[in-house]
Amino acid sequence: MKKIIFVDIDGTIIDCSRGLHVPTEKTKESFQKLKENGHLVFIASGRAKCLVPESVKALKPSGYLLANGAYAEIDGEIIFSDTMTKEMKREIIAFADENDCAYYLETADDIYTGDIGLPLHQKFAKAWDVCDCYRDDGYNEDLGINIGMLAIKEDDGLVNKVYDRLLPYVNVNRHGSMYSFDLNIKGMSKGLGIQKILDKLNIAKDDSYAFGDGYNDIEMFETVGHGIAVKNAVDDLKKVAEDITLDVIDDGFTYGLKKYRLIK
Repeated sequence: MKKIIFVDIDGTIIDCSRGLHVPTEKTKESFQKLKENGHLVFIASGRAKCLVPESVKALKPSGYLLANGAYAEIDGEIIFSDTMTKEMKREIIAFADENDCAYYLETADDIYTGDIGLPLHQKFAKAWDVCDCYRDDGYNEDLGINIGMLAIKEDDGLVNKVYDRLLPYVNVNRHGSMYSFDLNIKGMSKGLGIQKILDKLNIAKDDSYAFGDGYNDIEMFETVGHGIAVKNAVDDLKKVAEDITLDVIDDGFTYGLKKYRLIK
């Protein structure tokens, strides 16, 4: 019977912070084998489409669930794209300006920020391995923004200010232990996006699987039938996982697929 597998990118099939900048050969083979076995495999990430590395696009997934559930494609067709209100966007920009932060407002094709020459931005962009989709001009409030991000100085006090100021307007998900955050549309999550996809494709919950490592994968695991965390995942995700596979560096994704007999 056809299964559907949702897999996160950062920390799950690549890990730029530890030198794994492209999917391994085993990951490439696993994507191919899943499709040969009649299964669907979706990239499920907080990244916007333009931030998905070419090496990940080259895996040729069945579809994408991006911007932490706000945007989805199946076989190249956009099936939904939820966008921020003007108030949400204004508050993000205001907070960044007041606290010398780097903000990011993302469409599928471009990411708008205040100043691409800002040292904080340069550091952040390098960490994400994709630098050609950032724009510091052309932004207007009518653009359909799927998700925001924020990069701040390494100041724990400022971390609390992010939550205090922005939580009334957006959902705030910190990137592991980093000083950066996803800023999601209120109520939006990978879990909600996955449910929309399952409903559209008429796939039962028990036939759905997810692999992840971060806080933004918690709702994903709570929605699918089987949530598998890589060993390097945050503890909060491991608590809701059905199983824990090997570290991303040790091809945990492939190991987990074999354990669940999705591939040989």
